Amino acid sequence: MAHLAIDSMRSIRSRDSVFKWLIDNFPASYTVGIWVYGSFLTNSACAQDVDVLAIYRADRTIDAVQSRKRIERAFEENFGLPLHAIHLSEQEVLEEGDFLSTLLSAAHRLK
Repeated sequence: MAHLAIDSMRSIRSRDSVFKWLIDNFPASYTVGIWVYGSFLTNSACAQDVDVLAIYRADRTIDAVQSRKRIERAFEENFGLPLHAIHLSEQEVLEEGDFLSTLLSAAHRLK
């Protein structure tokens, strides 16, 4: 029976369904950008996790921190994969420009 549950999870784990879920579940009130990067982009059927960079408004740090674990937990419940989300404020993005340029060079922007 467990095998059927895994096959069922894989069938609903399409890139489009994951992308839509991420867009719908990162709150628009403070999320200014979402990028997916890593193995999920190159082979979503075999991916062991989904890597996401979320940029939030600098004045909404508390909201971003409080929602992070909830979003990660809900994602894993829906897709059977861990979500590894890096949350950075707009200010942190400015301070970490070189790192982000490298990271985002092969990423897919959702929002």
